[in-house]
Amino acid sequence: MNLFSFYISIIIYRIKYFIYNIFVNLLLVKFYNFYKYKSYYILFYRDNYIKKRVDYYNKINLNFKLKPYKSDHSDIRILSNLKNAKYKFRNNQSAYLFDYLNIAKYYDSNKIISILPGDVVEIQNQPTLVKTRKLDCDNSNNILCKFNKIRHFHLFKDYIVFENKINKLVYRGGINRNNNIRRRFKKMFTSNKFMNIDDNYINPAEMTKYKFILSLEGNDVATNLKWIMNTNSLCFMPKPTVESWFMEGTLIPNFHYVLIKDNFSDLINKIKYYSLNTDESLKIIKNANNYVEQFKDLKREHIIEVLVLDKYLKYNI
Repeated sequence: MNLFSFYISIIIYRIKYFIYNIFVNLLLVKFYNFYKYKSYYILFYRDNYIKKRVDYYNKINLNFKLKPYKSDHSDIRILSNLKNAKYKFRNNQSAYLFDYLNIAKYYDSNKIISILPGDVVEIQNQPTLVKTRKLDCDNSNNILCKFNKIRHFHLFKDYIVFENKINKLVYRGGINRNNNIRRRFKKMFTSNKFMNIDDNYINPAEMTKYKFILSLEGNDVATNLKWIMNTNSLCFMPKPTVESWFMEGTLIPNFHYVLIKDNFSDLINKIKYYSLNTDESLKIIKNANNYVEQFKDLKREHIIEVLVLDKYLKYNI
C-alpha cells in the first residue's frame, strides 16, 4: 500500500465510522426501536466460539450491586442510568460515546452501569466497562468493551512480501506517562545499525517496508500491535502486561510474535536470527495473520459486543 492509498483508507474508514454513528446511534435511535433485536443476539450464546469470547471479556458470574464512587473519581468514571449515561461523556470522548451507544441502544433499562473511558490500567473495585485491564492478576472487575475502535482497529493491507522488505527493525512511539520501557529502549538503541528508531514520523504503511516492527506498550496496550500482526512484517515485543478487545493475554510467544526480554538484552540477536531464518519468520507471520482474521467478521464482532453488555446487565441487580 502506497502512502496515498494509506491516507485515503484512513479518511474513508473515519468518514464511515462517524456517518454511521451520527445517523444511527444519535439520530435514528430516537425514532426506531432497536430493542427488538436483543432476543436475536441472545440466541448466539449457543455458539461456542462466541460464548468463549464473551466470557473472556466479561468474567462476572455472580450478582453484584454497584456502589457510589468516592468524589475523587467522579471526574472520570461514569456511574449512571443505562439510558442516560451518554450525557456524562466528555466532549473529547466521542469515540467512547459512539462505541457505547452502539451496544446500549438495544436495551431499554433503568439499571445503573459503571463506565471508565480512556486509557485504563488499574483493576476496578466493582464491575466496570473499560477498554483495557492488567494481566496476571484477578481482573474480573474490568469488563472489556470494544471502545475507541476507530483508533485501535484500522487494519490495512500490506502488499510487500517479507523477502522484499528492508532487513531492519523499525519503531516509532511517543514517550509520556507510564512509558519507562519506551524510554529505556530509545536510550539503548539510538543510531543502531540494525534499526530505524529516530524521532521523525513515518506512517504505518511506510513501516511495513521493514521486515521487523517493534510493538511496545504505552499508557495501556500497544496500539500498533493489531495492524502489525495483520501485515507481512514480523512483530517483536516483550510479553504483554495489559490486554484489550484484541485479547493480548491469549497471544503465544514465538508463535504469534517474537518474544523479547523486557530489558532488550536479546533484541539484536533475535533480529540477526530471524533475518537468517526466513521460514521461521514466515510461520510466525502467518500465525499472526490468522489470529487477526477472527476480528474481521464485523457482524460477529458486533454480536459479541452486545452480549458482553447483556451479561453485565444480567448479573447487575
